[in-house]
Amino acid sequence: MILRPDVTPQIARIAGTALRDIRPLRLSYCLNVFRYEKVHGGRQRESFQLGAELIGIKEPEGDAEIISLFTDVLRTAHLKDYRISMGQRDFLRGFWEQERLIPHIGTLKSIFVRKDTSGLYGLHKAGILTEQELRLYKEIMYLYGDENILGKAESLVSNPVSEAALKNLQEVYGFMKTHGIHKKVIFDLSEARGFDYHTGVFFEAFIPEKGLLIGCGGRYDSLVSSFGNESPATGFSIDLGSILSVFKKAVPERSSILIVDLTASKTLALRLAKELREKGFDAVRDIIKRPFESSLEYAKLNEIKYVIKIERAGKGEKLLSLICQGKGSEDSDQLDEVRTIMSKFSK
Repeated sequence: MILRPDVTPQIARIAGTALRDIRPLRLSYCLNVFRYEKVHGGRQRESFQLGAELIGIKEPEGDAEIISLFTDVLRTAHLKDYRISMGQRDFLRGFWEQERLIPHIGTLKSIFVRKDTSGLYGLHKAGILTEQELRLYKEIMYLYGDENILGKAESLVSNPVSEAALKNLQEVYGFMKTHGIHKKVIFDLSEARGFDYHTGVFFEAFIPEKGLLIGCGGRYDSLVSSFGNESPATGFSIDLGSILSVFKKAVPERSSILIVDLTASKTLALRLAKELREKGFDAVRDIIKRPFESSLEYAKLNEIKYVIKIERAGKGEKLLSLICQGKGSEDSDQLDEVRTIMSKFSK
């Protein structure tokens, strides 16, 4: 028995057993996971993952669909400054999985993860890499950038596995253009993290200025077969804690309004409060009978920006007036919107 470190294996088990006859299978989740973290900077060992899996589709369009959904989630969270780094696991595999280098793949992975060119020189000095491989791997290690990188990679590829990987990546990117989600993409053909897990295209979203990883995903065609029949699969996961850490700054602050109705009938105040809430304001009625000056003082103490006063103006008529107070109450766009809503009830 273990604490759950990841959700995807559980999804794969369900897909390979109870839901094995449903293809394609589209599943989403939001669950807690547990991972060992050294005590540092308030790191938590329990976090929440939300994600989605697409099982049963091997075509590149399936990868593009899951990345499109991934970006939809980020957009819903009002994130704008993120980038998506994309790679293809088989691109490096085509260069490394030759009989002479197979015993050294672990070392090569470590070197590429660290972008350690001195490590390549060490392998060359030890007679493991030829002079030609040393020059080639040095170039591959920095295949990072926009779609022009794909053209540069084509000039370096001379094995069928890497050629197929590059073609697959180009096809996925083509579908991403159709979805309109390609402008955030950066290609990293030297990325070696997840080499033993992913089986094709993989990706991660990050915020460059903060160095913050938001989420990641990719193809894992071999996992479902551990629980049943083979089935292609791709998906993503997002760390809810990371996304919430920037979500607070991305979501516009809601403005609060106190409605003070000095007339006998409270119907107008109720209708006005409902309308304001539907438009995104936090509206509350002052239902305590007290002098209007006390209501203003209450609003000030509770940092309520706006106070709407409803009073009788004449026979059967009611007057609505707006009082602005507190920091940020001078926001002209908000004021215009509040006045527009009030005008509907002044008629």
